[in-house]
Amino acid sequence: MCTLRVVGYDGPYQAEEVRLKRRKLQRESLIDPPSLRKSISAFLLALVSLALVAGSTGCATSKDEQAAQQREKEQWLVSAGFKVIAATTPEQQQMLRTLPADRVSAVRRKGQLYFVYPVPAQNVLYLGKNSQYLDYRFLAQQPREQALVKQEVESINRSLASPGWEAPWGDWDAQ
Repeated sequence: MCTLRVVGYDGPYQAEEVRLKRRKLQRESLIDPPSLRKSISAFLLALVSLALVAGSTGCATSKDEQAAQQREKEQWLVSAGFKVIAATTPEQQQMLRTLPADRVSAVRRKGQLYFVYPVPAQNVLYLGKNSQYLDYRFLAQQPREQALVKQEVESINRSLASPGWEAPWGDWDAQ
């Protein structure tokens, strides 16, 4: 039996539907997996091409839509319990700019794992711990993806974050 690996679909459940249909056809002996490898490769290539075309048209969102998405993400962070900390010193503002934009990053500070989301334009840092990050991801994700979110959080907990988050910010737990 061959393994079908899917790169991307338009909907969150489409991959599962295709997998189930394929399994049904295999059970009914209507398809022979070894003879379909070329067909599957062609299908995947077409699917990737379609995803790239769809993704390139999706990049043309207006600034208003991007601003609305940013506000929504910040609302999810606050709703999940993230603290908003102002970057008041030049050193803090510089550190904000070192973090990836538009994504939550994990940083380890004094042996504790924190999740941070920078907004350099506003000179603020959204700060949360494991439980707040998990709550944020639940707000932002589809219900079927929640198990993957738990796995991601566990993986981040096992990883080491970048050093250097000690001095410039003071005590985060006291804020």
